[in-house]
Amino acid sequence: MSSDLSAKCTVSTPGTRRPTSPDGAPLALSRRRLLARVASLAGVGLAGLIAGGCTALPRVPAPDLSALAHEVVGQAQQSAGAAPPPSVLQWFTPIAPPAQTLESAPTGSPSWNAAMGWSQILERWKASHPEITLVHRVAPPDDLTRQEIAAARAGEAGDVAYTDWGCVLGEAQVVDPLDVSSLTRKIVPVAFTPHIFLDQVYALPIFLSCLGLYRNQRRFQEGGLSVDDTLRDWSTFETAARKLTDRTRQRFGFDVFGSGSPLSGQMRYAPFLWSAGGSFFNDTGDEATWNQPPGLSAISYLARLSQNYASEGAATAPDSVLIDHWLSGQTAMLLFGPELSVTADQKGLSYTVQSIPAYIQEQSSSLAMSAGAVGLFAKSRHKDWALDFIHYLADKDAQVAGLAYLRLLPANVDAGDSAPVFQHSPIMGQFLRILREDDIHAFPLARTRNADVQAIFRAYLGIALQGLATPEAAWNTSAHQATELLKAALTPTPNR
Repeated sequence: MSSDLSAKCTVSTPGTRRPTSPDGAPLALSRRRLLARVASLAGVGLAGLIAGGCTALPRVPAPDLSALAHEVVGQAQQSAGAAPPPSVLQWFTPIAPPAQTLESAPTGSPSWNAAMGWSQILERWKASHPEITLVHRVAPPDDLTRQEIAAARAGEAGDVAYTDWGCVLGEAQVVDPLDVSSLTRKIVPVAFTPHIFLDQVYALPIFLSCLGLYRNQRRFQEGGLSVDDTLRDWSTFETAARKLTDRTRQRFGFDVFGSGSPLSGQMRYAPFLWSAGGSFFNDTGDEATWNQPPGLSAISYLARLSQNYASEGAATAPDSVLIDHWLSGQTAMLLFGPELSVTADQKGLSYTVQSIPAYIQEQSSSLAMSAGAVGLFAKSRHKDWALDFIHYLADKDAQVAGLAYLRLLPANVDAGDSAPVFQHSPIMGQFLRILREDDIHAFPLARTRNADVQAIFRAYLGIALQGLATPEAAWNTSAHQATELLKAALTPTPNR
């Protein structure tokens, strides 16, 4: 999210002092305890989960669900049906009414597929609620959060908020915390992470995306490499990248995402950083640590890849340029989520997807991001029915219906088990396997001033990737600037 409002996504992190009761027990679940508890309930085979500071959560035995009922975060809301159905239910969303898009988009295009997926989802709910008109308050994705907060504070927000960062809306106090006690077994644990603020869940996840390594089979065959062999570590990965690079023919092994887009570089640098044993921030969240020895090792390695095996200008090119390089066969390998498979299939490419060759404690590691969640505006006049809609979207049937066309991963575990696409499409099946079996980390967020910290990281990533002489100086400068912001935000302002 490019809006400065992402800076407000403050989360409680391990090591932060918390209020205690007279007997010394915490008054509320810490974020680490929350995610460990949610992870233990999900039962989907995730081997690991990373909190905001990229610190691995402890494995805990699954608790007795009856005992959990009074401990789980969130506030119970009214039951749908307690109030008469409204004539109109409004939701803030980047999703235009699907019928409009289907009229204008070319059949089979990414926008057509997205509209078909959402049409399948929404028509089912509207058919069961014929008396309610669902109104889309459409906003651009990069301005959605700002508009939602502004409208909510003006008393004009409506009922349901679509978001990738529920924590931002929660801290802004424009959405209500939600009861997740009935969903802890149903939602992939890592999907909750972007929607938690101070131990409360503010949006129910619908879809998410995780990274995989795309490989162009024709390019592998031309390079004398077997398309059946998995690249199991960074050493075999670099060997393949070298064999697939021929600069005289403008053929490259791997494009390194840099500073061309707000989130892409941070996403794709993360597996290299984590597998080197580093992290973005310390546990207390007041220091940027990406310039410590593991981070310097990771960026030096990426800089070498960028200089030797990537297309010219990859370190600062927009995502769309690097995607086109891979789709055209100019680049043999690329890190991306399942969304890219739509265009690749349209072009008839022969390709495979495998786990990222980033290993932590002998387990492949990837990163997941929210691809849609829904929250309840605090000033909604129709909370019963807004909740009914929110819970419908978080349920299996809605997500299965949409996944016939959407190239995303379901937050609902049962939807992953039931959606035919994961049996029919080897690529989507591989992404679901990555989500469930690899060591999945959540996107790293600074405790405060996240947009500013992200901008610093983005700028210096591009600098560091462009020359082997610059990473250490660039990384030290960037981490110092980010740390100053983090510490300043946590320093109380003297009374005047």
